[in-house]
Amino acid sequence: MDLDFNEALTELKESLLYRILPNRDESLLYQFHSNDYLNLATHDALVQAAISAMKDYGFGSTGSRLLSGNYGMLETLEKSLAHFLGMEKVLVFNSGFQLNSGVIPTLYGEGDLILADKYCHASLLDGMHLCNATMKRFQHNDMTHLKTLLMTHRSNFKRCLLVTESLFSMDGDVALLDVLQQFSYDYDTELMVDEAHAIGVLGDQGRGLCSQFGIKPTYLVGTFGKAMGTFGAFIATSNEISDYLINRCRAFIYTTALPVPVIAATNQAVSLIQSMDIQRQRLREISAYFTSMMSQKGLSLLGNYHILSLIYPGNRALLDRYSQLKDVGIAVSAIRHPTVPKGKERFRFSLKSSHTKADIDYVVEQF
Repeated sequence: MDLDFNEALTELKESLLYRILPNRDESLLYQFHSNDYLNLATHDALVQAAISAMKDYGFGSTGSRLLSGNYGMLETLEKSLAHFLGMEKVLVFNSGFQLNSGVIPTLYGEGDLILADKYCHASLLDGMHLCNATMKRFQHNDMTHLKTLLMTHRSNFKRCLLVTESLFSMDGDVALLDVLQQFSYDYDTELMVDEAHAIGVLGDQGRGLCSQFGIKPTYLVGTFGKAMGTFGAFIATSNEISDYLINRCRAFIYTTALPVPVIAATNQAVSLIQSMDIQRQRLREISAYFTSMMSQKGLSLLGNYHILSLIYPGNRALLDRYSQLKDVGIAVSAIRHPTVPKGKERFRFSLKSSHTKADIDYVVEQF
């Protein structure tokens, strides 16, 4: 059946689901919509590393990793990350979405079972839908529901994968990683943990929540586009699985490698985050302060770390308030249904180590 694009767009507008690309407005003094948690995107060391790499190698990588794009600095990045995370091997991809949507279909398929947290990121869900495995989603952080699914279905499948984020991107809460790991032992499953919002910020030297809680997943996924301030993603796993992905993952094989200056800047970021305990402490303190000040106004924020959300039900009400906040210089993410459940529409505040108590006070005054 032919799709009427105009009709579809009209329906999106009428249901308040139509998206536009907002201009990056530097005049908004209070920026709470960026994932640059440690302010590394503008750090001089990263800028200089990128400039130096461009002078030596140019800008583009000129080809895929299997052709002309496998620069030594890219292999250095993978080795540094593997050592940092205590994993056998790291393989770098061009983005988190590319990784999640490409790796899962490479490793799992018909006859396999995937059990995923209800709040997993869209890239993980797309990877599951593409792989022809049987997928079931358990209620968010509900280990009783997950155990029921495992007891009911696990024995009917050859292999099983448990999928979760460590720090969830919408509610800002933490997965029950110790229980998930125990289930992976008890029911002979693999475990995939996406640490996109935790790497660099949480755990010893920013190693993430798996490291903090002593968890060794089969696959640890992370990104460079958040706390590290650059671009790209990685999967940390075994030598054998990494080698298999190099040979079988179409999303890895058939794409141009990351630009050289991005690789150089990311190497610098990996080095820097290990000595940024002061910035991580500031993030913890500013998060606690924000939660406390909103609580004094009778408002409850979701989240325990640097991602905090204020529930503001209804797409129309949310968008109207979003415009008002923008008018007073505040940039914040307005998360609508169906990205989140109906009635759970929200403002998501992404905190940075550079935020001050004065910044928080100004935001709190608007509510």
